[in-house]
Formats: sequence, structure tokens, C-alpha cells
Amino acid sequence: LRSYQILRNSVKESTGAVGIAGFMPTTIFGKDMSGKSGLFASSGFSMNDKFTEENQKILQRVLFKQQDVILKPGLEKLGINQITPGIKLAANYVGAQGLLWVIEEGRKDPNITVAQALFNRNGGSDVTRGNTINKDLNTTLAKDFVQAKERWIIEKAVTLGFINKADQKVSSLTPDKNNTVDNKVGEILASASQENADMKKTMMAKTNNPIII
Repeated sequence: LRSYQILRNSVKESTGAVGIAGFMPTTIFGKDMSGKSGLFASSGFSMNDKFTEENQKILQRVLFKQQDVILKPGLEKLGINQITPGIKLAANYVGAQGLLWVIEEGRKDPNITVAQALFNRNGGSDVTRGNTINKDLNTTLAKDFVQAKERWIIEKAVTLGFINKADQKVSSLTPDKNNTVDNKVGEILASASQENADMKKTMMAKTNNPIII
């Protein structure tokens, strides 16, 4: 898996995301890609463990918990007291701290895009690294980012049968329905992950065995 992600990134930057949550290489293995930090180390895996769907879910749960540590106090300062499924999904795209920046910048300037908000807050460095996979970062307004992801995840939840069509409007979700979607974020991401499908085609073409991390 690590070799595959390094290879993908060497061919085209920011294309090494894999699995049900689009795990980036440094997210799993740490900035130095050694595996001594990042989700890999936090989840207690060894290099002989498999990149199975169940293990990906473990990685995802650890990721969500790590994001919550940053998101909860940051959102409270912004007057937001609930980490909704849309917030969780948005943080999956730009990181927990990145999302806080996006929300803050969107409140200052209603015309700023997500990509520009991230650029401004990251010292003029392009945190999207020329990302061509999530092109909507360059067009979606920062003020609309969470709502856009909220709509997307609700629509997917309806399609997958997790909630009824009548509940499709985010504003109409009762706490129990919201929790249903919240608990299914991982499955919704997995169902929509083309990167995960591409990885399976590329790496499992000659074998039916799960990929070694």
C-alpha cells in the first residue's frame, strides 16, 4: 500500500488517496512515510496487517476521533455546537484545521472559494497541492462548503436507504435521523469512493488477497 501510494503521487501529485475515506499517504504513514506516526501507528497496526475494509474502518474511526479533538473546540469558538455529518465529510476533504479556516474565511468574505481560503490561511502555500481530483475546492464558496457536503451526504444516505426521501432536507433531520447518517458516514464514503475502486483494480488484478499495508 505504501509503495503504491508513493508511486501514484510520483506520477501525479495528490492522487495517492486510497480506501473508504480517501486516505492520503501522509495521513496513514506520517509525514516521513515511515509508518511510525500517522493513523497507522495510532491504530496499532503492523506492516503485516492487511488493508481490508474492516481495517480501513478502524483507521477511519481513529481519524474521526483525531479530527473531533480539533473540531469540537474550534467549532465552539465559532458558535457551532454540533459536529454534523456534513462537517465530518468536509473535514475529510480539507482536514479538521483546514475546515475551521474555511468557515472563518467564509464568514469574512462571502465570495472567497474553499481553495483560496486555505491558501490565505496557510501562509500563501497551496495546501491542495494543485489537487485536480477535488476540483470543486476551486469553485465552491467557502461559506457554502459545509452545506454542500451536507446535501451530498444526505442524498447518498437516501440513495443507500439509510433514511427516507422525506428526510432529505438537512433542516428536517431529527436528532435520531441525524445520528443515523452520522453513524453511516464511513459506509457512505466507501460506496462513493472511486479511488478505492481504482486501487482494487490496480493492485488486486492478479490476486484475490487483501493488500498488505
